[in-house]
Amino acid sequence: MKSTTHENCGTLIFMAPEALMKKEYFKSVDIWSLGIIQYMMFTNNHPFWNDDNRDTYIKKMRYP
Repeated sequence: MKSTTHENCGTLIFMAPEALMKKEYFKSVDIWSLGIIQYMMFTNNHPFWNDDNRDTYIKKMRYP
């Protein structure tokens, strides 16, 4: 049985797009977050955050 949720929790820059858009999501969003962390460990940069403010980042994630 797959559990789903609509709750928003976590750090903004590590959230999967499904969580940001408050859509139904599964545990797979954790894989997204781990991928972001791994990318940052190797490159010392976030793959999507480029000195943006919060609103710009959310807009970028909602409408790629």
